[in-house]
Amino acid sequence: TTAPELENPLSPETKYLVPRVLIKYVSSAIENLRNVDTVKIFGVGKSFIRMPNSADEHKDLVFACAGRGITGEREFYELKGALDRMFEAIGIADQWYDDALTTAEHAHAAKLFHPYRVAFIKIGDETIGMMGEIHPAILDDLKSRGRVVAAEISFDRLWKHAQDEAEF
Repeated sequence: TTAPELENPLSPETKYLVPRVLIKYVSSAIENLRNVDTVKIFGVGKSFIRMPNSADEHKDLVFACAGRGITGEREFYELKGALDRMFEAIGIADQWYDDALTTAEHAHAAKLFHPYRVAFIKIGDETIGMMGEIHPAILDDLKSRGRVVAAEISFDRLWKHAQDEAEF
């Protein structure tokens, strides 16, 4: 699957819809590393995947932390802690991180994340996202001056669980 192409883009840079919003946040974090030593950003954005006769649109909650001269390990656990605090704040208590990936999950994750520094984020037995260190080859392609850890969570799945857990 590839990104859907717009028939009348405003500029050549906006010819395609974003296939994975996480890439925009990782690129932004890397761009900011040119001016500062550490970057921590988050946001909600839409991703689009071209289907045979349409485009599949979904919304993701994205976090990215980048720094010069870091190993990525401390940042991974800082990001995990931030995610845990977010889950707690919205009333979700049964989240967990699965780093024992199946072959299919490993292949999917390895496209963007370091193959041995990635975990799927789960609530109960449902996967809602993934987190990990961005693959070194991608960092080289983007000419990064440091390592980047990131998380990508399906906003719809997260919202569903937050609503299920809400107590009044």
